[in-house]
Amino acid sequence: MVRLDYDYTDEARLTDGCRAGLLEQEPQVDGSKTVHERARRLVWIDTYRVHVTRPLTSDMGDTAPRIELLILDFAGVCTPSASELRTIDAHGPIPIRSGVSNVVTTAQEQGVTVVILSNEISTDWVLSEDLFRQVDHVVSCADNKIWKPDRRAFQRCLLLVGCDAEQTLVVDDQVDNVTVAESLGMRTVHFDNTRVAASWSHVLGALS
Repeated sequence: MVRLDYDYTDEARLTDGCRAGLLEQEPQVDGSKTVHERARRLVWIDTYRVHVTRPLTSDMGDTAPRIELLILDFAGVCTPSASELRTIDAHGPIPIRSGVSNVVTTAQEQGVTVVILSNEISTDWVLSEDLFRQVDHVVSCADNKIWKPDRRAFQRCLLLVGCDAEQTLVVDDQVDNVTVAESLGMRTVHFDNTRVAASWSHVLGALS
């Protein structure tokens, strides 16, 4: 039993509980594994391929199309990561990271649409934090259960904005997320939370 995923182009998925089989639009698959096991294996194959062929921060030179969409991860990029918060023993509301507002403003002044893409985010937080009013869109993967690093989480942003992958810059602190974004043809900056200023500098450089 196969049902189409009408939210995404050229995607199909099995009804819950069914096992992977041959679909007309894909090559022969391993029928002994569930669709989830197949997807996980393919992600790791792709992760290895990208790591050995391309750097985490893509450099496409003068031939690169202009950036039209900036996708920012939330926890770890827009805010300190969980490990950073443990180090500084933070209490109360999680602070927005210094430098993010400047990056958002710079991008928007260049006509770039800015999206925050997070696996989970509180609606109350969105309503109360100024950063969420500054960006153009906030996308929470929790509402449709398609989580990063599933490529469809990133494709969702492309559909929302009407942008091509080659015109997109993804900023994320998780290597798996960066790898999958690159496999889609997106440009990336792997945000290093031990070198925050340098990471923001890389982002601004990629936008220019």
